[in-house]
Amino acid sequence: MNRGADQRRARQSLEVVYSVQNSLEQRLGQGASESLEKVLGDVWRRRSLQGERLNSWLCGGQPSQQSAGASPGADDPPKRESASADQASTSDPGQAQVLERRELAPDLLIFKLSRPAGFSFTPGASVKIDLGGISRRYSLVSAPHEPFLELFIELIPNGSMSSRWQSVAQGDVVALHSPKAGLTLNANAHNHMLIATVTGVNPFVSMVREAVHKGEAQQRFVLLHGASFASELGYGSELASIAAAQPQLLTYVPAVSRPDVIENSEWKGAQGRVGTHVEALLGERGWTSRDTCLYACGNPDMVDDIERTWRGRGFEVRTERYK
Repeated sequence: MNRGADQRRARQSLEVVYSVQNSLEQRLGQGASESLEKVLGDVWRRRSLQGERLNSWLCGGQPSQQSAGASPGADDPPKRESASADQASTSDPGQAQVLERRELAPDLLIFKLSRPAGFSFTPGASVKIDLGGISRRYSLVSAPHEPFLELFIELIPNGSMSSRWQSVAQGDVVALHSPKAGLTLNANAHNHMLIATVTGVNPFVSMVREAVHKGEAQQRFVLLHGASFASELGYGSELASIAAAQPQLLTYVPAVSRPDVIENSEWKGAQGRVGTHVEALLGERGWTSRDTCLYACGNPDMVDDIERTWRGRGFEVRTERYK
């Protein structure tokens, strides 16, 4: 049998599963009657199990006996925001040790964690972390082939989870849950326009690292990364190095939205909000809605603007909002 063809079909099927899950999550988040919420939740669980089995096969393993049918331990579908939304999950988490902690800016931290055995994921996935009875979900920066898990986190003033991250040091142990699919690449598109603000770059770094690792020759990426200050452009050096070494794979365009402030006095790159650069970058390359998919991750206002503008022009736009 043709393993490569099987893998392509499996990835395409996985994308369908993730797309349905994302649609269900949006519908659940809008509110529904108790009976409809139960039906949607049941469908979400079945799709989740299908995704787990496909992902396990793609990673070279076999679906577990538990995931082959209905599983009482499967993750519950997302609920609407409530007063208890910050409470840690009651499912049994794994553990990971903090291998490295690095401060990029006073409110931006990078953590590298040990990777538990059997922790498999696809680029763009996220993981729920528990700290002191509170949990949050974070997109992974690390790629599936890397032996560690990497997080790029923005601290929120007076945030309950942020205050806990501030005290986490190298050698500490954190609790983490199974990964969950997030943004995924459109396997049918040759061109990918990745648009991010600050930590919204996380899933895109994972995608680019994986493409480099696999020696990707068919896909083309433009990564447009925006921030108020140049110091907030995490992974800029890494991405610029990849773009210089493999220009046929990646174009990296960092931009600052406040070029006149003293903190950006030495900035020589693109200026303005990231969304204002998309049209020119598409036009320069002749990319159209027939061969290009857009992705937007980070600030909800930016994501809304990209989604509204470019879906209106016939482009597929995949999104993830950081609140």
